[in-house]
Amino acid sequence: MYDAVHGGLGELIFIDANIDAPTPEGDMPGECRVRKVSCANMVEKAKRKRLERKEDQKRALAEKWKEVDPYLGTMPDPDIGRKFKIATSTITSRRLRKKIPAYVPPSRVPWDEIIPRLGKEPDTALAKEFGVYSGTLRRKRQFLEIAAYDLQKFGKGRKPGRSGPPSK
Repeated sequence: MYDAVHGGLGELIFIDANIDAPTPEGDMPGECRVRKVSCANMVEKAKRKRLERKEDQKRALAEKWKEVDPYLGTMPDPDIGRKFKIATSTITSRRLRKKIPAYVPPSRVPWDEIIPRLGKEPDTALAKEFGVYSGTLRRKRQFLEIAAYDLQKFGKGRKPGRSGPPSK
């Protein structure tokens, strides 16, 4: 049984007693210890325990990062987060802090087959053939400074002898 009694300014007195009941003579059976503990000592002890817990958490986190770090930049951050049950933002922050570039999936567009045909065939026809958006092909063609199929055939997009907006 423990009892705590306020023993004065910034001090507690702990009484650790193993007492059943007083004897008829008034004696107390069992043992009784009295300890004075200052509040400052209790606060210091609590701080030490908190720091020890923090250090344990840091060690555990360092162990977890040893598992996670090899995956950074090799797969999307959300996938890594799901795999290790860590928030995506935490994964992204860690990757950026380590200056690892984000994962970029390999291109599904067979550019080596498409590029030689850009400007020689309409973007829409190539898009249908390869299953990609015509806008994707148009942006790539413009980036490579290849004129559109219609522009090569009709000049600046207008049929000869017509005025007004470009033909479709």
